[in-house]
Amino acid sequence: MRPGSVVDLRVESVEQALDLVDHGLRVRLDRGSVVRKRRSVGAATDRGTWVRIERRPLERIDGQGWNGVESAAVLTGIAKPEWFAGTSWREADANAMWRVDETALVTETPVKPGGRLVVDPDLSRA
Repeated sequence: MRPGSVVDLRVESVEQALDLVDHGLRVRLDRGSVVRKRRSVGAATDRGTWVRIERRPLERIDGQGWNGVESAAVLTGIAKPEWFAGTSWREADANAMWRVDETALVTETPVKPGGRLVVDPDLSRA
């Protein structure tokens, strides 16, 4: 990664981060399932879980936080993937942090793929 520059994980190499996640969470990421977005990367694991990896500049963490998945783990009575583990590290030579969260792998079709849900989807209780 380039220190001091805007980083787009869709085009930057993320192999070092993926290797760190493999080692740190003791999982093997399925490199064929990798989904790359501007500031995050996700992949299925050999445990049948999902891992989301995010890179964020330090100034974007203050006030915004970035441990939403971990914080949501204490909420009850709502549907959400189970959270199993998380870790973070500071990128050497850059003003940025990485965070990884491992959750249950959700295989159901999304209510609305992409974008924002702005109308009631009229879901059943089942």
